[in-house]
Amino acid sequence: MREEPPVRDTRAMQIRAGFELIYECPAATPMILMLTIHSTRAPDVLVPDRLVITPTLPISAYRD
Repeated sequence: MREEPPVRDTRAMQIRAGFELIYECPAATPMILMLTIHSTRAPDVLVPDRLVITPTLPISAYRD
């Protein structure tokens, strides 16, 4: 008797993540923050992430 292979769920995993962080610094304060989903999961992310900084300041993105 031949054993049937297991049934695979072909639906893609979908990731929705969100958060709000509030930092108040009385003086200019350099920060390094890791706030993104790992790049290997990018196809599973429903809406691209965005970083909003108030007041608007220059920022740089890095991939670890």
